Amino acid sequence: MTFDPAGQTFAYGDAVGRTWRYDTSTLAATGAPLAGHDGAIASMSYSGSGRLLATASIRGPARLWDLTSDPPTATALTDGDAIPKAVAFIRDGSHLLSISGDGHGRVWDLRPSEWFRRACAIAGRSLTRAEWQESLPDRPYAPVCRR
Repeated sequence: MTFDPAGQTFAYGDAVGRTWRYDTSTLAATGAPLAGHDGAIASMSYSGSGRLLATASIRGPARLWDLTSDPPTATALTDGDAIPKAVAFIRDGSHLLSISGDGHGRVWDLRPSEWFRRACAIAGRSLTRAEWQESLPDRPYAPVCRR
């Protein structure tokens, strides 16, 4: 269990891989549980802004939840065969530390500029207008990769 930085919400991970969020003043659940893990939740951490929640379970990748979307969306943080058992935000919330059961650690750079840089390195180019429209139809075209 962990509290958000403002102390208004606490999150609880159950034995089947769901994370429940509760209002601290009413103790009422705040929305549907965050589901996506295959096994008991082992660790969780709120970012300093409270907009992100990282979770790790006994099986599978850690997940980074965007709590500002409705419903919240998750990104799986895969690191080869390593299965993170603990997660914690570090460096003022711009990075996430994950530790696997064998002691392997990984620091994830969560700054948007870094995600764009990595996406561009993987793709080798920006999205075309057609790809952008298909993937991000509600956003104006804005290629981010430098040539």
